[in-house]
Amino acid sequence: MIGVALLLGLIAAPVHRSALIVGVNEAFEDSQATLHYADDDAARYYELLSPSLDQVRVLTVLDADSQALYPAVAQAARPPNLATWSESLLTLEQAALAARAQGQRTELYLIYVGHGRAPGGEGEVRLLGGSLGRRTLGDRLGEARGFDRIHLVVDACNAYHLVHERGPEAAAIDFEQAFERFVDTNTLAQDPRLGVVLATRGAGNTPEWSRYQAGVFSHGVRSALVGAADADGNGAIDYLELEAFLAAAHLKIPEPKGRPKIFVKAPAIEVASEFWRPDLKLPILELLNAPAEPCFLEDDRGVRYADFHAAPGLTLRLSLVPRGNYGLYTQAGGALARVEGPTGVTRLVGPFTARTLARLWRGEDEPPGAFEVAYGPDFVAGFRAQRSLEEAKPEVAPGPSVPLILGLSAAGVAVALGGGTVWQGTRADEAYERYRSAQDQDPRDQAAGDMETAQGWALGLGISAAALALVSAGLLTWDFLD
Repeated sequence: MIGVALLLGLIAAPVHRSALIVGVNEAFEDSQATLHYADDDAARYYELLSPSLDQVRVLTVLDADSQALYPAVAQAARPPNLATWSESLLTLEQAALAARAQGQRTELYLIYVGHGRAPGGEGEVRLLGGSLGRRTLGDRLGEARGFDRIHLVVDACNAYHLVHERGPEAAAIDFEQAFERFVDTNTLAQDPRLGVVLATRGAGNTPEWSRYQAGVFSHGVRSALVGAADADGNGAIDYLELEAFLAAAHLKIPEPKGRPKIFVKAPAIEVASEFWRPDLKLPILELLNAPAEPCFLEDDRGVRYADFHAAPGLTLRLSLVPRGNYGLYTQAGGALARVEGPTGVTRLVGPFTARTLARLWRGEDEPPGAFEVAYGPDFVAGFRAQRSLEEAKPEVAPGPSVPLILGLSAAGVAVALGGGTVWQGTRADEAYERYRSAQDQDPRDQAAGDMETAQGWALGLGISAAALALVSAGLLTWDFLD
């Protein structure tokens, strides 16, 4: 079955694929921490994707250590400013139009790693010396008609504000509901060609871990695209497999320790579209009977290439960027195997015996609970079933807002107090008539006292009714304007 699927992939219509990859460590303001690995994430996306792409542009500024690790990326990198971003997108679009004229399908991968924020409710991501706003992004992609499919990947702190237009006080609103509202109203997300893979931590910083030398989410995405997410063995990663893989990888990470919120949405025009298909010319590591525990691959530079936790019976076919060698390790640090100068297909068959190594680890920490959940066809089937149940739920109209409830309540009490004012006024008038008609002193004194009491109540109730009416008007106006 796998062989037939791969053969079909070979004879499928040609696809022209391009990517614009941006990584920016720079923060918007002092309250945001400068990122350490956004440039590394951009470099690793470039290394992983470029062998399978026809055109690629990488916009980042690598620090000195990263330039030593990724010299080819340092040579290809350009400054990540708005002018270079626009110029790069135009260049990729022109190449895509030329490919389309030759009968090829065209796809664009637009990847961003860095900081985000939402001044005045308008989401934007950081560029060098500036920013890229949601409206600018939507307008520019809307004009880019040279692409049949656009795959947007955003790994940004405050990326919540790319899908929600209110400030941090709204962070308690359900994330997926907020994204659905964004999809319904935003011109960018209404583009049927657009698929979205988004990670955020609300108003918090994007989690990075030194053991990965990368962001948690971006490392998970790359691990999926290497082939660890290919649960059905057809050689490609679709949107559902990608979302399920990321869900399994992050499920056991405690939220305070950096578990990202993830939203994945396939292009509306082709919900079953592939997200990624590795180049078959790359070296392949075929892993059978993988250990029933989290494992990872590390290359000869000490760069953590991919993490995975294969369910029993899942055969992994992992595409490898050409390097001198790769080591296969358990997350606990045991050495399982070593692959020297991989070419073609290298097959490793378990069971494996872990050998403890005294080795240098890059970094001192990694997210607790990462990749603890095994991933395979059964997990994907359960994930798909859960998604189907969620989509089948009838939409529940949102209930009245708190200002509306309080405003109407205040209005009701004001009306009641107004009625009490009228009633006490009537009692005062009746007491006054008794006072005028009384012939004896005692009845006159009693009527006068009743009249003063009723007038006092009427005045107090009237003032209270007026005050509550003003409060009600203010709350109802707030709800209307909101």
